[in-house]
Amino acid sequence: MRSILLTLAMWLTGLPLATQSPPSNSPSLLWSVDIPHDPRMLPRDNVYPRSVSSRNGVTFLDDQRLLVHDVIFDNHRLSSRESPDISSSFRLQVSVFDAKSGKSLLTREWGTRAHESSIQSTSGGLVVQTGEILRFLSKDLTEQKEVLMREMAEHSDEHWSEAVISVSPSRRTFMINRFNQGANVSRLDVFDGDTFQERLSWIESPPLYHSYSISDNGIVAVKMPEQKGILYAEFGGVKWRPLADAHDGACDLRSSFTGLLTFSSNEQLLIGAGGQTCVSDTHGHSEALPNIEGPTICASRAPFNEKIATSQDGRFIAISLAQVKIKKHTFAEASQTLLRRCVDVYDLSARKWLATIDLTPLPKNDYDFALSPDGSKLAILNDLKVSVYSVPAR
Repeated sequence: MRSILLTLAMWLTGLPLATQSPPSNSPSLLWSVDIPHDPRMLPRDNVYPRSVSSRNGVTFLDDQRLLVHDVIFDNHRLSSRESPDISSSFRLQVSVFDAKSGKSLLTREWGTRAHESSIQSTSGGLVVQTGEILRFLSKDLTEQKEVLMREMAEHSDEHWSEAVISVSPSRRTFMINRFNQGANVSRLDVFDGDTFQERLSWIESPPLYHSYSISDNGIVAVKMPEQKGILYAEFGGVKWRPLADAHDGACDLRSSFTGLLTFSSNEQLLIGAGGQTCVSDTHGHSEALPNIEGPTICASRAPFNEKIATSQDGRFIAISLAQVKIKKHTFAEASQTLLRRCVDVYDLSARKWLATIDLTPLPKNDYDFALSPDGSKLAILNDLKVSVYSVPAR
């Protein structure tokens, strides 16, 4: 995923990557809130955007409410391997804010594990992962169901590693991917994002480890291990088929994968292939993306962040970019210094740049961002500050 934003940056600008001054029509800040420092917070060691299985971040419950979550350590509680919910030193803490005003609405807390916590927003509410426990919450944050993931397996003694939860752009579908390294398989469970009812479950071999994305209908994944070509399969273990370029030859979807692979809607996905960024349907009809009108975006050649946020209809995307200074050393590996970090928002359907937000000061520890379902708001977590911006009129 390191090459994702270089490829996307070249498409979005059509210009050589270079340092640019911030755009004059910056988005308006709706509100900003300092999160009180909790001495129980875990120390951090990087400032990359949070992934789906990370400890802290932001997500929109809907267009009106924003969630901020973090894992804290409470040494007054005893940890238990058997029951992370009843007695655990690690706590998943959630704060809910009014997305328009920043007013604090409520807080919740659950016992969890240090590295097995996540919160995903779906069309019906929230999927909360705390260790081996999955909780399904309605939009009013009422708990609908609690599931032990070990009980989802056909044999409870089967060894499955940490679960990775993926959500489709529409939020109407989510999938739980658990690996069994010994058997070299993935167990995939697909759920309805509205009702939290399981739709399908099957074993996939070889397992899905990296570079895949889901829609409401199926999965796209990079062909491993050669990382050449993109494969698509409908849910349920149907045979994978390659996305061969059947359009005008503008994109070779059988070439080397360059990092970008994500559904922006059920009908459209973005692919980095053959050194260019392409838009494709699930039948391989593809075209190279044209330049988007707008200023040169904030970018450099490394390192790149791996997160792209989309609106619920796939029209709007937000990408995180960084400018770094690389210094070479005679007797050591090159070092990197972060100079600038920003988030760019684009209207894909109109091929139009909408906003750039510079993070000042630069984050030292925590960093994450999210688009509201309708694409009108952008939330950014910068260390202990949460800010929500209104994306300029479309």
